[in-house]
Amino acid sequence: MTYPLIGNYGINLDDSESDSPKLKALIVREKASYPNNFRCELELDDYLKSNRVIGLEGVDTRALAKILRTEGTMNGMIMLEGSQDSAEQVKAKISGYEPQNVLSQVSSKKIYDYSTAGSTKVAVLDLGVKHSVLKNFAKRDCAVRVYPYNTPAEKILKDNPDLIFLSDGPGNPNEELALINEIRMLADKKPIAAMCLGHQLLALAFGGKIGKLKFGHRGGHPVRNLPDGRVYATT
Repeated sequence: MTYPLIGNYGINLDDSESDSPKLKALIVREKASYPNNFRCELELDDYLKSNRVIGLEGVDTRALAKILRTEGTMNGMIMLEGSQDSAEQVKAKISGYEPQNVLSQVSSKKIYDYSTAGSTKVAVLDLGVKHSVLKNFAKRDCAVRVYPYNTPAEKILKDNPDLIFLSDGPGNPNEELALINEIRMLADKKPIAAMCLGHQLLALAFGGKIGKLKFGHRGGHPVRNLPDGRVYATT
């Protein structure tokens, strides 16, 4: 995190976008020791500990961000003081690291109904979907059924949804060849929409190409609604 003080408002579990945090570590310049908000349920440090996520403070995160901004995305490693690994062993671990099976780590393990009331049936392929996405479909009179990322197209089509939605999520879309093939079959039969990773997979299913940028942009994005000119701040 590049903001110098993290955790001012503490943690409010009602705002969780997932059943658990998916990061391996959180690095901050300084953590707030006395959060102050009427909705605060626990401190950031306690939240990380309860989810077995390592936290590291005292790092000049803005200096680190400048390096990444110039050099591009890099692998990194947090080590305990007194580690017996040699510099060569550490270098080999860092250079050889590549995230594996990331969708299996973030997707639902079973099919479930988020909302059963609604005039439009939406099938959500869960690639790591945020809870607010499901909530907003339900708010718009949609019956929402969520499917694990590896659900066969035939199974989803059998439930006869009005719309198939490919969610956001992590990972390299170019590696998901089996999933791309299933999406191709879905798009041939039903209206389909997507966001983020789902949108990239949809592009690949229709013959597009995806290339990795030197660095990703994470955080707030201003999005302009062209018909009325209004600008929205989105994550």
